[in-house]
Amino acid sequence: MPISASKFIDQAKPRIFDKIPERKYFLIYTNGKVTEKNYFERFENYLPKGMIELDVRHINSNPKRLYRKSLRHASISGIPYDEIWIIFDKDDFDCFEDAVAICESEKNSYAGFSNECFELWLILHFEEIKSGMNRKKLSSKVKHFVNKNSSKTYSERDLKRNIYISDVLDMIEDNGSRKDAIIRAKELQGDLSDKEHCLNNPSTSIYKLVEKLEKYISS
Repeated sequence: MPISASKFIDQAKPRIFDKIPERKYFLIYTNGKVTEKNYFERFENYLPKGMIELDVRHINSNPKRLYRKSLRHASISGIPYDEIWIIFDKDDFDCFEDAVAICESEKNSYAGFSNECFELWLILHFEEIKSGMNRKKLSSKVKHFVNKNSSKTYSERDLKRNIYISDVLDMIEDNGSRKDAIIRAKELQGDLSDKEHCLNNPSTSIYKLVEKLEKYISS
């Protein structure tokens, strides 16, 4: 007589693929061609393979157009992106605040902004910044920390070149603290929302994306 499979239902083990975490897809659009793009691409070296997919892209444009380009790419790519991030600086963009507000209002869209610029996030790996600085002063501070912890001497122009950026980011990673940078960035923002804080210098919300990626690295 054939054996009834129903006798073994309660003893059946869960299928292996039921335990596999769902793959997460992040789309990151930045208007920073060298520093920002290379910074986030480096996370691919630490994230679990086949679990987290990063698609980091650059376009030289203002924040609102950056946002529209990211949505267009997501719609035609066929990839089910879980989160779409646009990474941009305050600079002199009139649409800076609008871009932050748009991202806040849309599901799965996020703004990683820096006021005044991305270099603020890098400096927070080494020290607190309490008062506002322009791009020139922030770049000069980054150069100070890089040259302090390097056997080479770099100019501010060098720090913006693809040929050197890997060395620069290695130095920041080896001698600075990403954990401290997250804590310091949170302290700068306090209890204010992105919409309220995006025009305050100094401020950066880059930590929100970094903190999410960090969870996958440590898991």
